[in-house]
Amino acid sequence: MTKTLLIVENNVSIDKINEILSQNVDIKIIALDYKAHTNLVKYNLKHFFADSYLSPDDKKEIDNLAINKTLFWHQNFSELLTFYHICLPKLIEMELIQFFTRLYLDIFSLIRTIQQENPSKIISHTHLDDFISRICKTRKTEFFTIPFSLSYGLLLDRINIKFNLVRFPISFSIKRKNFQKMKKVFESILNFFEDDLVKSPNKEYMLLLDFNVKIYRNLLTELAKQKKNILLLNQRRPAIWNFDSFKIIKRNNCKVVSLNKFETKLTKNLTDEKLIQLSENLTKIWQNERILNLIFSIDSISFWNSIKSSFIKICDSRFKESIVRIILLNELMSKIKINTILEWAETGQEEKEVLFVSKKYKIKSVMLQHARMPTAEMWKPFGQFLSYFSHPLLSDYQAVWGNFTKDYAITNGHKEKNILITGSPRHDDFFNFSKTIRNKGIILFATTGPAGVASETSTISSYLEYEKFVRKVCTISKNFPDKKLIVKPHPHSENFVNTIELIKSIDPKIPIMINADLPQLISSADVVITFTNSTIAIESLILGKPTISLQIEKWAEEEEISKMGAVLSISNIDEIENNLRNLLYDKQFASEIQNNAKKFLDHYMANGGNASKMLAKEIDRLF
Repeated sequence: MTKTLLIVENNVSIDKINEILSQNVDIKIIALDYKAHTNLVKYNLKHFFADSYLSPDDKKEIDNLAINKTLFWHQNFSELLTFYHICLPKLIEMELIQFFTRLYLDIFSLIRTIQQENPSKIISHTHLDDFISRICKTRKTEFFTIPFSLSYGLLLDRINIKFNLVRFPISFSIKRKNFQKMKKVFESILNFFEDDLVKSPNKEYMLLLDFNVKIYRNLLTELAKQKKNILLLNQRRPAIWNFDSFKIIKRNNCKVVSLNKFETKLTKNLTDEKLIQLSENLTKIWQNERILNLIFSIDSISFWNSIKSSFIKICDSRFKESIVRIILLNELMSKIKINTILEWAETGQEEKEVLFVSKKYKIKSVMLQHARMPTAEMWKPFGQFLSYFSHPLLSDYQAVWGNFTKDYAITNGHKEKNILITGSPRHDDFFNFSKTIRNKGIILFATTGPAGVASETSTISSYLEYEKFVRKVCTISKNFPDKKLIVKPHPHSENFVNTIELIKSIDPKIPIMINADLPQLISSADVVITFTNSTIAIESLILGKPTISLQIEKWAEEEEISKMGAVLSISNIDEIENNLRNLLYDKQFASEIQNNAKKFLDHYMANGGNASKMLAKEIDRLF
């Protein structure tokens, strides 16, 4: 039995910790999350992980509860949260699943820690202090709190921006609201130069949602050849952000549309009316404390007070966003004739809004497979939040990379007639890239962090495993003096572990390439190293590069790319150096891996180099 537990989350000052340590004997420090762990390491304080007290069965229950709460928390209030026949909570499920996974992971970790340590006193600095105090009351345990003021939101409440300034990597985050204000100003400038789309009411358009025109420039060209009038609606990132993107849009005669352009006095009045109604409905919901305490409880102990402030803020801000956009989308679709919608991330809030509204106007939609989709058993329950094929999708048709994805979709109940095997338009440039570029002695390290969706991939240990593997690769690369390590961070890897800062702390001289030309960068590498079979592994295989996948999560070894030996799978950290040496210097060994890669690609990717043309033909046939 431990006399006192000090449970900390995020950052807490060393002065406060030292004060507590000086006043308590037989004290054990518990880190609730990864940030608390890194903070305690900085102070050289011995501590334990709260989630290390969890059993495998606990993690399964956490996942089940997180999924259930994401889907059904609002079922008692659905009528109050439905506008234009759209249930607003359904629009943010992709982000809510991570919110609830993190929440239940913390709750179960706390319960199990307290059960197993059986302390006589608990001192807490967490967002769940009220919940802990309720546990302590039932156990007759002393409880003290260090006030915790951090508000918890959704994954995309902060927008991560990365770029290279000359050779220096820059990474920072800004608030979602501030990003939207900046984007609105930028789009208003662009709108000044745009044609008035409403003046051509009989012209039919294909609407593309949040496309990176540089990555999909071949597709835009092929659609233009089919005489398609392309309308770009980019709500999360500007359609035009540099001169290259501007040239691509102009060359293919694409139109860029902003929802703000459809704001009129009439829509403004309607929006104000609906926002007032939403506020009144939310007030009714939040006043229903009895039901909320029942919904957000475990073992008859409520955690509603612990999440109340954060959850109300999430619902208030995101639902208001949706109502504004839904009204403007109705205006857009009633004024402009749209015959097809093309999208690649249909579980995002903005995409869901568009697709739900489009059903009213009987507009057909096509979803493009945009990345390698995990098919391991553990991902099936989460497929409905990530637009994988383990569950039904909102889109009418799905354009997939090859037979493997099609077969997987059909196995999970999708209709064969709705699945189009087109290949990957975004990878045409990879297939057509010159293979004659000489290797430049580069070890390319593409860092893709932990998935952070299921509980198993969201623990402190999972983040530390990733960190440990990153450190190992950076360290052993020095044992290859004829090679140069270059790091290409994943666009979203800062969400859980700040990879850029981690690399800088290991060796500030390691080049970090954020906005590199990927085909060029991969082609110049002797070998590519990545994590858990990420999409960049596919890109490496297309360009004929021997590829290592560091399998820091068990599910990754169940994937077809691993079982076929297309990548060299390494789960034991001590085997990295020897395997890397074999790939670099043993030609026969590397040749075997590359032969496996070719067989895998033949099975996985159709129409290599011609996917854009194939997709354009399919769209022309269907619409």
